[in-house]
Amino acid sequence: MICAAASVDSSSAGAQAPVQVADAEQAYLDARFEEARATAHRVLQRADLSRRELAGALVLVAMASFALRDEEKTREALRQLAVVDDEFALPSSAPPPVADQWELVRGTPIAFDPPVDVLRRGARVIVSAAPRGDFEGLRRRWRVRARIRGDADWVTGRATDAEEPRVALRHPEAGEFEVEVQALGPGGVVLRRAVRAVSVVAEVLPDTGPGASGAPPDDGDRRQVRVLVAVGVLLAAALGVGVGVRLSRLDDGTRTVEGPYFE
Repeated sequence: MICAAASVDSSSAGAQAPVQVADAEQAYLDARFEEARATAHRVLQRADLSRRELAGALVLVAMASFALRDEEKTREALRQLAVVDDEFALPSSAPPPVADQWELVRGTPIAFDPPVDVLRRGARVIVSAAPRGDFEGLRRRWRVRARIRGDADWVTGRATDAEEPRVALRHPEAGEFEVEVQALGPGGVVLRRAVRAVSVVAEVLPDTGPGASGAPPDDGDRRQVRVLVAVGVLLAAALGVGVGVRLSRLDDGTRTVEGPYFE
């Protein structure tokens, strides 16, 4: 089986169970390829996906699309799978052209080097980032979290579509921080993360009070007067490294559908 169905909490008895990867897989094994692809897409709309479920749904989208002779969607799903886990092992029943295309798209790194800004305002430290990229259409949200360097506890900002996600910390005595910027995919799965070490070297704005003109400083003013030194090396890597997401193989008796070969 590609992915075992998740257990249903007893407290949700009587409620409609969420669609599972196993539902899409069964439709694929029964040669109901349109239904298999549609069901896999419904899985991708869930809010609580695990990395294994995300990978399983994308594999079924790719294989069902190939069976439907939709090469564009097959390639797209494989590129998305490479974002989730570029070391993923396709099941042995995958048609050879799909396996060949997978070898072509996997292993291509996606750069993730978002700029990070730090602004101290009185008792607060505001950390913001400017990440970019859609990660083959999988990226849904951004999230930033930060902590005092060497501390174990992260302060996490809310997931957002904002161009500059941010998080606020109340540690006026601290000057060195670790910042992590996350690209969130379907179901909240972290597609990429980048970690930086940053240091604030001066307090440049009061916590309250008007600006030089008598009006509260706006974001543009803050950008012009803030002073910071960002140090460290970006430690960006695919979250899938070390996770070891793998698909179990389909039963040997599973029928295999051949379609058009990729050019």
